[in-house]
Amino acid sequence: MIARLLAASIVAAASGTAVPPAYAKEDAPLPEDGSKAILSVMSASCRRCHGDTHSEWLSSRHAQAFTNRNFFISWHYAGRNPWCLQCHAPLSQHAKAEQAERNDLRKEGVNCAVCHLRDGAVVTATPVTEQGVRAHAMVHDNRLGAAEFCGDCHEFAFPDGPQQNLVQSTLTEWRNSEYHERKIPCQDCHMHDGDHGFPGGHQPMMLEKALSAAFCREPGGNDELAGEVRYEITAKAGHRVPTGDPFRRLRVQICAQPDCAQVLVSKDFALTLRQVGEYWQVHRDGRLLPLKTSRGTLMVTENSPQLFFTLSLHFADPLIEPYLPAEEIAYTIKAGEVLTCSR
Repeated sequence: MIARLLAASIVAAASGTAVPPAYAKEDAPLPEDGSKAILSVMSASCRRCHGDTHSEWLSSRHAQAFTNRNFFISWHYAGRNPWCLQCHAPLSQHAKAEQAERNDLRKEGVNCAVCHLRDGAVVTATPVTEQGVRAHAMVHDNRLGAAEFCGDCHEFAFPDGPQQNLVQSTLTEWRNSEYHERKIPCQDCHMHDGDHGFPGGHQPMMLEKALSAAFCREPGGNDELAGEVRYEITAKAGHRVPTGDPFRRLRVQICAQPDCAQVLVSKDFALTLRQVGEYWQVHRDGRLLPLKTSRGTLMVTENSPQLFFTLSLHFADPLIEPYLPAEEIAYTIKAGEVLTCSR
């Protein structure tokens, strides 16, 4: 859907012809002397007036949606399927664009126009300003600040499979959470104070805020060195942890050394996919539920005078990890020594 809306937006911006609006226009303030044409959908056209916001966006995963190595290698591995570009470089799919422009738009991933341009006008969730209206047509629409606005790209099934078989289900996860009941949309956390850096799963601060974890060891039987490691991990986000890409895994490792050179036992909280006939489907969802605590034990069978833990988020398909830089493979959220459980 988003690709169709964007194609209509670009046509309207370039030619001024009427297209079916993506938003209701009853309350759309337009300049009295007529709409001014938006001549470019490249982010540079926004930078002159929105320099700080443009800088925030440049640092974001939206700006890197096409160019980040995880996606780019996965996309080539999947045969450069154009379906993927509907969310990773949606404006580049516009059929009327010249090839050079499509290439440039690919590099911009999810740029300003993807979210803010509809029917030839700039859409804003904040009040329309006189200064903004002098520069271009503007539309105020609160739906830009709603969680559902994010759902077109943050919730979907594979295109050739059953549409009820969601592979990414972040919007549904939020709808089933207390965050939805308390009317806290995605933007409250991922665009706090209008932050267009869209902090999320690749930002250390967000990961550390999204989880709390505690580990302790219970010596087993007559062996004071082996035994059980108890864990309690709480997801504080308004969706499952991890969410998004189905290859993401939250991994617990219990190790004999602080650097985890020798892993004694590990556990992943992740989706498990399996192929059913022609399609891939979710077989088991072992991710953490929003605002819930997962408790369990891990058996350590090898003697070790000290135990250490790491809690890390792994981002990519294991098949492409050898081709990725370290920061695109995993981030260690928490780590430390496993102490004896208090009595």
